[in-house]
Amino acid sequence: MSDKKKLEGNTPENDNYRDEMDELVRIFKEELSKAQEEAEDNGFDADNLEVEGYDPKAVSLDESRRAEIDYEKYCDCCGERPRGTKKNPDSIFCEECEAILEKYPYDWKGLLAIVLVLGVVIFGIVNFAIDTPAFSYMKNGDKKLKENKLYSAISDYDSAEVCIEEEVREDYKNLYAKRISACYKAVDMGTVLSDLSYFSESNLKMPAFKETKEISEEIEFMQATMMAIQQHIDGIDANEYDKILAELESLSGKKIYEKNGSYYDETDTQYVPDGTEKVYICDEGWLNIYKYANAQSNNKEESVMIDFLEKAIGNTEYVDRVWSPILASAYVSTKQYDKAEALAVKLKEMNAEGIDDDLIMSMLYRYRDKDYQRAVDICIDGLNGLAELDDAYDLVGGVGYTLSMQKTLNFIMLGKYTDAYESAEECCTYQTDSLGSTDIQSRDLWAILAIATNNTEKYDELEAEIKDAGDYGIPFDKDVTDYKEGKITLEEIAMSGRYDIL
Repeated sequence: MSDKKKLEGNTPENDNYRDEMDELVRIFKEELSKAQEEAEDNGFDADNLEVEGYDPKAVSLDESRRAEIDYEKYCDCCGERPRGTKKNPDSIFCEECEAILEKYPYDWKGLLAIVLVLGVVIFGIVNFAIDTPAFSYMKNGDKKLKENKLYSAISDYDSAEVCIEEEVREDYKNLYAKRISACYKAVDMGTVLSDLSYFSESNLKMPAFKETKEISEEIEFMQATMMAIQQHIDGIDANEYDKILAELESLSGKKIYEKNGSYYDETDTQYVPDGTEKVYICDEGWLNIYKYANAQSNNKEESVMIDFLEKAIGNTEYVDRVWSPILASAYVSTKQYDKAEALAVKLKEMNAEGIDDDLIMSMLYRYRDKDYQRAVDICIDGLNGLAELDDAYDLVGGVGYTLSMQKTLNFIMLGKYTDAYESAEECCTYQTDSLGSTDIQSRDLWAILAIATNNTEKYDELEAEIKDAGDYGIPFDKDVTDYKEGKITLEEIAMSGRYDIL
């Protein structure tokens, strides 16, 4: 027997059903009348509508003909066929419409209401998207974030924030959650910490902000570890490599307790946990970063430093993103070229708009392949890529200078010293404009190239700046004086690895 009910005769059930059908027709007619009135208000004239192959006047009824028609004899649904069916001659519907309505015995009023509500909602969303620039910027930012185009995503989120009135910005937590994610991946910790201030603990418990909570907890985790480390190594001479290493190793796997802004760890026998503290396990990533820094400052073998870096990667996303380029550079300097190239690929996946992969690949073409022109081209492509982004000025100055340095070194290897000088000037200018000062390697290489191109005026200017700085001035490195005295060549300087700034 069919699950669908057969509605025949004049049963109460049938009467209720037909009442609903009558109501459906009434609602439909009302909505149709409203639509027609709105169309007429907007200047729409169905009778005079011109469509190729169709003449509405030819098929429309004149006024006298309309008056002759007794609409009470026609189906209330289609209005075209006579009323009545074999089952019910008094039906207000025709045979075909009755069959359709019996086939779908649902609450048509509810269905129609749902359709109308959905239409209103969709209309509202579309109009909100069109009329609200903040929404548009946010959606663009979300798309870029999914594609790991971090710089563009951040720019869109920044633009969205500008569109929002300052007094209500704290209500747009979804915007800040997305920007926190993008900035954290782009290692912009300042913006991350600023945007996290919009979130309370109860906010972070909401499922919608799961990723924001994970980022917040990871930051707290790293902060607790660094505070514990500092408490252990403060006061130890930087040259005491073994002592510092022993202190760092003593924290491995240990619990860290945070209470009222103070930090204690399991090695502190004077502190007794009372169960009210936040508890963390010391982050192995940061422990190994400190071990790497300890080894570097004490001139340990590069293999030792690489070992610490490799152990640091894979613990927290932030450490991975900050230190992977340094590990890749270490692979290049130790001729582990395959590992360096594989890591360059991962760096591109981390940030499709970043330049760390270009940086590593330019080094590989110089050291491994001796293809200096290809290395130059990669640097130029990377800089052009940054220049095409919305925040080009800040990006080229803030991160692009590292590519300018690589370009300089490769121009040296090509014997194009004038181009190398101009590239070194570009590198230092980017740093000064964006960061306020230049690093020592960039300044020194610029001075060396000033000598190589007989630009004594620039060399004297750089030398005078050191003297004018007095005790704060950092003298030229030995490479500058050695080159000036003919003790070292430009090519030896370029291939020394001392100028591969990251």
